[in-house]
Amino acid sequence: MKTKQIKLSVIAALIVIAGIFAFTKASSSEESDDFVIGSETEGSEGESETGDTPAREIVVYICGEVNNPGVYTMETGSRVSDLLGKAGGATADADLKCVNLAKELTDAEQITIASVGEAQEAANAQEGAGATPAVSGNGLININYADKATLMTLPGIGEVRAEAIISYRDEKGSFKVIEDIKKVSGIKDASFQKIKDLITI
Repeated sequence: MKTKQIKLSVIAALIVIAGIFAFTKASSSEESDDFVIGSETEGSEGESETGDTPAREIVVYICGEVNNPGVYTMETGSRVSDLLGKAGGATADADLKCVNLAKELTDAEQITIASVGEAQEAANAQEGAGATPAVSGNGLININYADKATLMTLPGIGEVRAEAIISYRDEKGSFKVIEDIKKVSGIKDASFQKIKDLITI
């Protein structure tokens, strides 16, 4: 009788232990699911907050020999060729040889597609401007147009100073008065006194 009671007690104890184990496992599973769900939710929110931002847009104007001239909104980094395509392409009269199709567009920029005749006229005008004599009729050297070799004919102006004059023109623009040449690095008043009667603008 005692043995039977012991066996029943052992069986009851095993049942209780099994129940506790099953309950503990179920609780752990629920907590794990909650953690996973929470992680996925946080991940989704993170993606929405830190996802790729849309590319900044620029606005440009294209006119001239294009099928649909006008103002267009483009993505940053777009090229002239992209804008031309968006404007319906060039007309049959366009001179695309004079257009840098690979140029990157900037905001508020105007792109003009010239016709063959207009491009030639512009080229001729540029040549005319470039033909402005570096040496005037009275023999004075025009410091706004003279090339390096011509500038080096001036007393005290060697290769370095001639290049400095040209660099100044490129960066600051044309000289307004001959005295402005003293703003060039390396040309002080003493140097200016040597050349002031030989130069013009």
